[in-house]
Amino acid sequence: MFRVGHGCEGSPTQAITVHLPPGVEHAHPMPKAGWSLASADATQVSWRGALADAHYDEFVLRLKLPAQAGPLWFRVHQQCERGAIDWAEQP
Repeated sequence: MFRVGHGCEGSPTQAITVHLPPGVEHAHPMPKAGWSLASADATQVSWRGALADAHYDEFVLRLKLPAQAGPLWFRVHQQCERGAIDWAEQP
């Protein structure tokens, strides 16, 4: 589950794209009313719609994790009407 808590400095969110790390398979995104879904070559999933800056929402994926245990980092890109936020930092 990916939680979006705000837009981009007052601008509403228009898209959320989750980039799947290597080894993650069979990603099935949960549809959201009013949002369209797209996936590209099983490497990313995108929701497109509208989420006001003052609101928050959750974006859910069901997926198969790699057989090998270890840390996974999901890069998330939040596109807003004006600006974007790239949640790409790895801990």
